[in-house]
Amino acid sequence: MKRFFAACLALIMLLSAGELACASEISEIIKLDCEPVRYLVYYRDPFISNHWSLVDADGGMIKEFFADSIYGTDDGRYVVRRSGLYGLMDASGKFIAEPRYQNVGSFSEGLAPVKYEGFYGYVNGDFELVIPPAFDRADRFYNGLACVGVNGLYGYIDVNGEYVFEPQFDYSVGFYNSKDVIHVTKGNSDLLINRDGTVELEADHSIDNYYKTETGYDIVTYEKTEDGKLYGLLLSDGCAIEPRFMKVGYSDEFPLIAVKQDVSQGDPWASDSLWGFINRAGEYVVEPTFHDLRFLEGGLALVSVGDLYGILDKNGEWLVEPRFDGYGFGWPMLVKQDGLYGMLNADGSYMIEPAFERLYGFYDGYAEAEQDGLCGLVDESGSWVLPAEYAVIGDRNAHCAVVSMDEDAAWWDVYDRAPGAGLVSLPEGKLLLEMGYDDISIANDDGTVSAEKDGV
Repeated sequence: MKRFFAACLALIMLLSAGELACASEISEIIKLDCEPVRYLVYYRDPFISNHWSLVDADGGMIKEFFADSIYGTDDGRYVVRRSGLYGLMDASGKFIAEPRYQNVGSFSEGLAPVKYEGFYGYVNGDFELVIPPAFDRADRFYNGLACVGVNGLYGYIDVNGEYVFEPQFDYSVGFYNSKDVIHVTKGNSDLLINRDGTVELEADHSIDNYYKTETGYDIVTYEKTEDGKLYGLLLSDGCAIEPRFMKVGYSDEFPLIAVKQDVSQGDPWASDSLWGFINRAGEYVVEPTFHDLRFLEGGLALVSVGDLYGILDKNGEWLVEPRFDGYGFGWPMLVKQDGLYGMLNADGSYMIEPAFERLYGFYDGYAEAEQDGLCGLVDESGSWVLPAEYAVIGDRNAHCAVVSMDEDAAWWDVYDRAPGAGLVSLPEGKLLLEMGYDDISIANDDGTVSAEKDGV
């Protein structure tokens, strides 16, 4: 690679015809996935715009060309935009398809939408038109279908370009939360239609979202008001709840449905809206009480009362009453109580009692913790494996950790340096490399330790 950069610098100084102007600057280098090794080089040139060169590993010129932009595809080829048109180049720098398309979308299921002579069609991986351009709009394929637009109406085609649904819909949201039904609007109705064209559901109100259940679909509906949207529900077991909520929260693991409702009742000092929970009959099981809500893995809900968070079980009962002023994600969950950090299990018990000024996630069996402004490592019981006596803990694995007593080492994440670093064993805490190294790193793949001191 160093040879290549040196060669590029030499190329910049060449003034002969067909080569680079001396004022050019290398702005981008793309290594092509081919043998022998080749590179695409983009030059920032004050005299010639969009200037690219294809060079070999020694910087030798193979050819020059002009392109607005180049980006790679998943199969190691490159989409080239030149004079506003798109083409395809292989890894050797040879054009498979000369630029001729006005727009190119993302590939999915082997096809990509393209705009050609004012209309959209689809190309295969070689940029060959396989579905003729006949559409005003074309989306990417998903689950074997793609939405297309003609004269302001929307329909769906299959990968052979045949209509599954003729253009007839005023709007199409597409597949959402399901591979089986498509959300479309037609006239004043919101519909969920099956792939065979049958109507799964027709809603009186606009559909905001929908979720697959064992008995059909739970639908979140809405209607627009002067103050925004109000949300309702059309449940798979037949219950219809008119839009009256400010928000609806849904989790397939949590049997109750979270709803947010205005509770101010004209009181200027009251909170505008609070979360509560209703059952599938639309009846409140937990009255609007909570300022914040987040569903948790395992069918639980994290809710706040004022500034404190607690956890509800599937019945809306307290598993952990509000006492946390901070929380993390996943189980075991990092929690903050009275300014100290600990870890909470999904059953509501403490894995680690809140006792640390800072506590970070576990990996390789240890978590970094802080006490009195210094760092150490604790095990899953919260016991110190490596006492809190270091300014910084850097790279580590299950067997050793890089540490430093130097407060300036706090910047090593930025500069990739670890001034004053040493290496200790885990879980013994034995010093393997004395403090004072400029940098120590541990390879992720095989655990190899590399150390640098005084430039060596």
